[in-house]
Amino acid sequence: MLSTPWNSVHLRNGDVKPVVDPEKVVIYAMRFCPYAERAILTSLEKGLDFVVVNINLTSKPDWFLEMNPSGSVPVVEYKGGIVAGSVEASVFIDQVEGKF
Repeated sequence: MLSTPWNSVHLRNGDVKPVVDPEKVVIYAMRFCPYAERAILTSLEKGLDFVVVNINLTSKPDWFLEMNPSGSVPVVEYKGGIVAGSVEASVFIDQVEGKF
């Protein structure tokens, strides 16, 4: 598994959306958010190769608000699909093929 560290810099308003592989699960999170951690733990349990993009929740990028107007995390993006919400994201991730 080649997942990125989830303690990366939190992107804020004015930062550009990172370019990610559409074949990887991307979890938009905040480092200490227990709701986002649920999506990360689900991905780890599934053995997925995923990327975590941290969002500064006090200065959210415009592109993030376009993905999820409520501005909450987690948001999961995979193969063009976008799902917001902790339980919803975990259910979505659980449907992605992993190594198990």
